Amino acid sequence: MNVMEHLAADIGVRVGGTDAAHDAAQYLHDTFSELGYDAELQSFKFEGYEVTQDWELEVLSHDVDLDIAPVLYSESTPAGGIEGTLRAAGTEYLVEELFELPRYEIVDDDGDHLAYLLANVDGAAFPIPSTKPQFVDIYGLLSSDGGEWVDDRLEAGEEVRVAFECGGERVPNYVDHNVIATIEGTDKPDEEVVIGAHYDSAYQAPGAADNASGVEALVNVAAHYAEHPPDRTLTFVAYGSEEWWLVGSRYYVNKRKAEGTLDDIVAKVNIDMAGGGETLNVWAGDGDIKTIAGDAVQQVLDGDAERHYQGVISGSDHWPYYQEGVPVAMLIFWPYGEYHQPSDDIDQVSAQDIADSTEIVKHIIEGLDRSPEFAGADH
Repeated sequence: MNVMEHLAADIGVRVGGTDAAHDAAQYLHDTFSELGYDAELQSFKFEGYEVTQDWELEVLSHDVDLDIAPVLYSESTPAGGIEGTLRAAGTEYLVEELFELPRYEIVDDDGDHLAYLLANVDGAAFPIPSTKPQFVDIYGLLSSDGGEWVDDRLEAGEEVRVAFECGGERVPNYVDHNVIATIEGTDKPDEEVVIGAHYDSAYQAPGAADNASGVEALVNVAAHYAEHPPDRTLTFVAYGSEEWWLVGSRYYVNKRKAEGTLDDIVAKVNIDMAGGGETLNVWAGDGDIKTIAGDAVQQVLDGDAERHYQGVISGSDHWPYYQEGVPVAMLIFWPYGEYHQPSDDIDQVSAQDIADSTEIVKHIIEGLDRSPEFAGADH
């Protein structure tokens, strides 16, 4: 299938809540329908953000250029920008329990706060929304090289003086969609495994690896089970607005909880960045799900293929399920140098990685089916 190519090349940048994201949702609805599923578009609303002024940073005290990227939901600087001195200001989690970043404060000549700059810990400056939009402040994100340069200057006792300008506005009532397709189990129809991947992209990124690759793997798995009905009910969800910090998956989980059907979900398998990154990372909870996911990887990858296992951390659409006690397994190829960049195009993605991810997910599902003692969710 050419799902990744259509999403990343034909549609391209598809920020959640935009017309391009709506086109992607309709395309995926039609794709699942063509596979024989009774597909559903689940609509939700949220507060979005539009950039009105490029993020621009000038170092006034030194002859150096520092890259800076937007932190969406940031407050705008006053017209004409701000000017001040940088000082170290500890660290801050940009994504809970995942990205703890060095933080610098821009202060005026009286030492009063003007704005914050964060720095990536490994790689380029990349656009990302604040995951705490209720706190209003001015933010930008430096590359790791930029952060190291600032650290060196401050440790040497030098003054780093900058001019900074940015702008954006919050937009109420963005509308986006989850795309849902379900096939009933032949043996345990009341027990459900949810398999998901987000289809939106980051700001200014065509999102081939992140996450058109994951959606292609998702559709591949759905195509398989359309021809080979599973023991347990399978629900495939292509989530909208993951890049706005898991809006679609949070909405889906909350709705299932409100409807009283969350307890039907015995496991959740998530696919984010199925191709493009350096190493397959498997994030899984304790117990059977961890063993089943590990066995699935061993069955698909050859012995020399690099892989990394760890417990569950936040960062993608498995997280709302995990917070509700659902056993989860998450597949992601990481690190990825083109993360949230305009260069995240289809040339960066490995077709073999997508094929491997597809097979691993199928083996996880089959492992769950072979495990009648699988405890499922405790929530």
